[in-house]
This record gives sequence, C-alpha cells and structure tokens, in this order.
Amino acid sequence: MEASATDSSSTQQRQDTEELHHDNDDESPIPTGIAKFRVLHDGPPPGSAPHSVNEVIYLTCDVGYLKSIDGVVRLLHVLCSLTALLCVLSSGTRKISYLLLPMHSELSIYVFILVFAFLSSLALLLTSVTHLNKVMPINWTVIDMTIYFVCCFLFLLGPSLIAQDLIRYHKHYSDITSHTYGHLVAAVLLGFTCMLLAVYIIWQSYKDYKGYMQFRPQRLSAVLA
Repeated sequence: MEASATDSSSTQQRQDTEELHHDNDDESPIPTGIAKFRVLHDGPPPGSAPHSVNEVIYLTCDVGYLKSIDGVVRLLHVLCSLTALLCVLSSGTRKISYLLLPMHSELSIYVFILVFAFLSSLALLLTSVTHLNKVMPINWTVIDMTIYFVCCFLFLLGPSLIAQDLIRYHKHYSDITSHTYGHLVAAVLLGFTCMLLAVYIIWQSYKDYKGYMQFRPQRLSAVLA
C-alpha cells in the first residue's frame, strides 16, 4: 500500500511539473507593445466536475497600421477635426469670444460637430490600432461605415453654415477682423477636408464589407461540409 501511494504521489508530481512547463511554454515572451490579459471563466455549478477555461486577450499597439494608407487617412481625419475645432474656438479676439460673434448659433453647431467627429474618429482609430475591432462579437465594419457616414453628412452641413456666415459678415459686418476671417476660413476648409477623408474611409469599409459578405457563404458551406 505504501509503495502504491508513493508511486501515485510521484506520478502526480510529474503531471504537475509537465503542466507547469506547458504553461510556461504558452506564456512565451510577448513582443514590445503588446499587453496580455488572462480571463478565467468559472466552471459548472458545485457538484459537477471542476472545469475552467483560460482565455488570453492580446491588446496590441500596431504602429505599422499608422503607416498604412488607411491608418494615415484615419489619423488625418482626427488631426483635421481637432485643428478645425481649435480654429473655431480661437476665432474670437481678446475682447470678444467666438460665442459673441454675429450668428454665433451656427458656430456652436459646428463646434458640436467637430467635438463629435474628433472623439468618434479617435475612438475608431484606437480600436483599429489595438485590433480590438477583431475581437468584438459584432460586425465592426458596419459600425465603422455608419459613424463615418454620419461624420460625412455633418461635415457637409457644418462648414456650409460657416461659409454662409462668412458671406454675411463680408456684406453686413464691417467690424469683423481679419483674424476671425482667417480662422473661420481655415475651419471651413478643414471641415470639407474631413468630409473627403470620411468618404474615402466609407469606400474602403464598404469594399471590406462586400468582400466579407462574399466570403461568408463559402465559409459557411465549408463548415457544414
């Protein structure tokens, strides 16, 4: 009996050692810029066989994506919307804020559009750089197209309103300074630039979505076969 207990004890130790080596092999050195998270899911209710599943999620920082055409365009969209926002906010003078300019309601609408576009495009850029869009259980391409479509429409509306205000300023308000004109003209040009960038992103996302829909039936038929 003692020999049997000793054999089973040594067998258990060898199994534990093998499992430890296996875990160390799984946790291989992670490249720079990648964060590793381990999620432990509890097993069945008490009374059943113990069971647990380890899921490893890698949060990457793909700097190479920012060097691709898609990454550069998305980064430009973020920077242009932020620069346009700063131009509008600084369009006033030391004595008069932009909210005190004539027809300031259009400026307030444009500021809201720029804040929404900046935050949404920055969030979408971060999900692409970290590849979070690939682990989410949703069709991220549709969400991407929808948000940029909204941004495209808003950037068609907002700069048009400011352009109309500039024409009215020129006709009816002679006291508007060149500083205000310059900042608002820059905000309008940057807004239309953001609209063109959004159109390009929508086109690329549509091509990805179209390819996914063509590949999906083939994948489904392969799984069923």
